[in-house]
Amino acid sequence: MCGSLAGRFLSSKDSRGESLPAELCSAVLCRVAFIDDHPLFRLGLAALFAEQKGFSVVAECQTGAEGLTTIARIKTDLVMLDLSLPDTHGLQVLDELKRSGFRGHVVMLSVHDDRFYREGAKRKGASAWISKETPTAGILDCVQQVLDGAPFCAFPLNRPETTISPLPSGVASKISPTRKDALCVFQCLAASCGFRTLVLASNKPHRCSD
Repeated sequence: MCGSLAGRFLSSKDSRGESLPAELCSAVLCRVAFIDDHPLFRLGLAALFAEQKGFSVVAECQTGAEGLTTIARIKTDLVMLDLSLPDTHGLQVLDELKRSGFRGHVVMLSVHDDRFYREGAKRKGASAWISKETPTAGILDCVQQVLDGAPFCAFPLNRPETTISPLPSGVASKISPTRKDALCVFQCLAASCGFRTLVLASNKPHRCSD
């Protein structure tokens, strides 16, 4: 069950869309677990949710196996699950969670806004799909919709809030996907701190992409 003590996040429904008693809505934190093998991205998300009233970060896991084991022993209401993991696929973890009887919400995360995987996540019971390029406001808006009982929401990047300038010509193409994830994390952190621009090398606007 997810609820909020104060602030913009407030839900009167549990993960099945059923109403919660009023006394629980004012006393229950939404317990969040992150399953993602990129430390910087996990750090950014954890910092973002730590700033929101009514949330408690209960776990940060690097692999699907670690995430399943942890969630089995720690009460969790919301799982932020990466699509690409070092030991398995995020959709497989989603399957395992559902088969285990997990009643909380699962929000899928990915650097790719691929319709095939997005629809697959929806069919398997995910509550939402969020591109890792989504601005912080979009992430929070999506989670709010999930807590409010929305059937399924997807947030691709459609309105960048922070500008990232590119590396010198010929260098950007050599950046690995992991480092691109890191650039997106810096974008997320910069936006959360109120900075509109993150300059890496030049003054030409550029957004992080695959």
